[in-house]
Amino acid sequence: MWFITSFLPDWFITYFVHIVLIVGLVTTFASSIVSNLPVISNYGRLVKPIGMVILAFGIYLEGGLVTELSWRSKVAEFEEKVKVAEAKSAEANTKIETKVVTKIQVIKENTNENKAAITKYVTDTCQLSNAAVMLHDSASQNEVSGSAISTVRGTSEVKVPELLTTVTENYGACYEAIEKLKAWQDWYKTQKQIYEDVK
Repeated sequence: MWFITSFLPDWFITYFVHIVLIVGLVTTFASSIVSNLPVISNYGRLVKPIGMVILAFGIYLEGGLVTELSWRSKVAEFEEKVKVAEAKSAEANTKIETKVVTKIQVIKENTNENKAAITKYVTDTCQLSNAAVMLHDSASQNEVSGSAISTVRGTSEVKVPELLTTVTENYGACYEAIEKLKAWQDWYKTQKQIYEDVK
């Protein structure tokens, strides 16, 4: 049936199927009536099998048509659900994106304000030891500084305000990454729920 419906218009197929069924019914019943008449009974017996074949074919086509229309209805219903889900998905994406962009903007503003405060209020000109810089660098790489730390001596060129600025920037980057991760988690959970509702 799907082969026929793929290239013929729906109205034509519907009329054709109904006409085949009606022709089969009329031919079968008419041949039954005619076969009881004495003069033309032989013609009735001859036409009756043809009418039954047409009737059987018409019933088969009706069943195929009903099945096809049922599947089309289900497909249309599912496509409508998918459209609704896509609209909900786009709306959820916009909300999540707006939320994360706003939070990251606040984090950046806070980081910039803290950096400005460091420049304004931290006036220490003392320099950090090489060991302190090495420990900081190891911690920033998520590594252990190792036994070489005990042999490090001397003072580095890094001053306290520079270290605080770097730490503030790193904290800001960390909080940005946290907000992005939360947004991804929220996005996944929301999208999963939306598309599970389609089933």
